[in-house]
Amino acid sequence: MTEPLSLPLLQMQLDHLVPGQGLHLPTSEVERMFGHDDVANGRIRNFAEGHGCMFAWSGSGVQFVKLPRGER
Repeated sequence: MTEPLSLPLLQMQLDHLVPGQGLHLPTSEVERMFGHDDVANGRIRNFAEGHGCMFAWSGSGVQFVKLPRGER
C-alpha cells in the first residue's frame, strides 16, 4: 500500500517540474489536503504560486502547471 500524498511531497513534486510541465491531483486528494470549503481555492492558489505554478480545476481534480520564470 502506498503512503497518501502529503503537502511536503506535493511541494517537492511541484518544485521539480520544468516550465510547461503539469501534475494532476485527483479531487479526493485536493479535498483531503486543502479542504472542501469556501477558502480552499485560495489555499490551492497560494500553494501553487509559492511553487511557481498556476492551477486549474478539471472534471477530475486540479491540474498544476509550472510557469516560465518571467511569469511567476
